[in-house]
Amino acid sequence: MTNLRWRFLFIGALLVAALLAVIPPQDKINLGLDLQGGIHLVLAVRTEEALARKVESDVETVRALLADNSIPFVDAVRDGTQTIRVSGIDRDGRSRLADLLSSPLPDYSASAAGEEAMLLSLRALEAQNIRQLSVQQSLQTLRDRVDRLGVREPNIQRQGFGPDADRILIRLPGIEDPERVMDVLKRPAFLEWKLVSYPPGVTDFEGFQALPTREAVL
Repeated sequence: MTNLRWRFLFIGALLVAALLAVIPPQDKINLGLDLQGGIHLVLAVRTEEALARKVESDVETVRALLADNSIPFVDAVRDGTQTIRVSGIDRDGRSRLADLLSSPLPDYSASAAGEEAMLLSLRALEAQNIRQLSVQQSLQTLRDRVDRLGVREPNIQRQGFGPDADRILIRLPGIEDPERVMDVLKRPAFLEWKLVSYPPGVTDFEGFQALPTREAVL
């Protein structure tokens, strides 16, 4: 009888400990989407836009190379998402530009396009790296935004495998305001660079602070 009593006490203690571990259940048990509802999203990253922005920024580098080295040309523009077209450039200019690319723009291959044009094409490996980087950056941005929402145990991951996988799976259990979540996730993020014009005699921000009035700064 003594052994049975101790066994019952031990079982009872285990049951009490188990109940305490899950009470209150809304705080101790994390329910998935199937039990408490929430949001299930699949987002596609616009990797081609990332490529186009990269090439667009390199157009300025090409124009600077041509101008700094006195190579005659008419214009340099982005042609598609991975190509820069330089027009109005002769054979000698094409040869000189191809030699100059190795330092500032090693990820481009050069080819002639008629008698007075040249194409600079982004290499396939670099294009693939840019696509993957854009997906990774999007993943990190989404995770940061979901963290600010205070969602418990969200699932944010890349969907699919391989370098061409450009979709992100998002599962947010227990969300009661899906419109607010969508607004936060869809909000664009921009990094802007702005030129600053300093007044005569001022070369840095501390110089601005030394000016007595707003009118003096302007």
